[in-house]
Parts: sequence; structure tokens; C-alpha cells
Amino acid sequence: MNYIMKTKTILLTVIALCLLISGKGCEKSNKITSDIIGTWKLVGFGNTADNSLKEAGPKDCDKCYTITFKNDEKIFGVTSTNQATGVYKIKGNGINLNYEAID
Repeated sequence: MNYIMKTKTILLTVIALCLLISGKGCEKSNKITSDIIGTWKLVGFGNTADNSLKEAGPKDCDKCYTITFKNDEKIFGVTSTNQATGVYKIKGNGINLNYEAID
């Protein structure tokens, strides 16, 4: 009987370690947050009426119309005329942005 108890204990330990390693524990997933981290660039403005896309200009400005999402929930953005900084929060399937323009 002692052999059966040791086998069950080892089996439960292995299962628990596999769950912890694979991230299937009780921690909340940060996949959405990690997927958004980095710099994003607007390529254009969509028109749902005719499914057309008007490209964002000026076309020779690599930094224009970009927004950078950082790990610490801060954002930094650039338009064609100014810059903005602020914070973001992910709520469900949406993102709340709180920002202000900077000179």
C-alpha cells in the first residue's frame, strides 16, 4: 500500500508542475496586453459605405500616425502635427485611452 501512495503523490506532483509550467494555473492571462505592446502605424482611413481606404498622409513621414503601447500601460502617439502621451487600460474586448497633447 505504501508503494501506491508514493505513486499517487508523484503523479499528482508531476501534474501540478505541468499545469504551472504551461500557464494553466489560476493567474489571469495577459495575452491581450502582450499582443498590443509595441508601435502601431495607421495606414489609412476606411470608408465602410464603399469599402475604400484613403491612405494617411504625409506618406514620407515614418513616425506620423503612430501609437506606442508600453508594458507599464503608458502610451505615446504622433500625428502629422503633434504628439500625445498618456495611459491605457484594457477592459474586456476594448481599450480605454487617456491622453493629452504635448508640444
